[in-house]
Amino acid sequence: MGKITILPMILMLVGLNSPPSAAPPAFPLKVSENHRYLMDRQDVPFFINGEARRLLAGDQPNLEGQHAFVDRDLSKPNEAYWKRIDQMLTECTRRGFCLFVSTHSLCCCRDGWAEILEAPPNTDEKCRDFGRWIGRRYKDVPNIVWVGGGDHNETRRSILICEGIAETDPPGPER
Repeated sequence: MGKITILPMILMLVGLNSPPSAAPPAFPLKVSENHRYLMDRQDVPFFINGEARRLLAGDQPNLEGQHAFVDRDLSKPNEAYWKRIDQMLTECTRRGFCLFVSTHSLCCCRDGWAEILEAPPNTDEKCRDFGRWIGRRYKDVPNIVWVGGGDHNETRRSILICEGIAETDPPGPER
């Protein structure tokens, strides 16, 4: 059930530049043999056209006032918050979007996860465990491309999250 891992939750909705009558892409995507572009499961090149970046999870509450974690603790995900994320990802999948998901955006201006990762009560192990948790949670969403990065350089803890995802939803052969 592997996905492409590009090595924070930022979601980029990628639209398709094709007529409405064209067949939707067959997810999951894969890297072409020459490593120059993405292809769908039927070896049709996938054209990435624009992006609509949305911060879905971070240190800010969602519209319902819910935070991603109880007490900013990565080992205590707020299930109501993540169910809302599930709903959004399901709808994006239904509409045929490719989702470039950054599980721990290291944004500027205290709107991402940089401060959460380094603050108590979070530890290296909690970061890796969160990566495992989110990898397991979304391993069956075929149209996710995991992305790392943001406005800051990666940190040891942000890399541990990526490693946790790779342990539970590794890149690899298509289904």
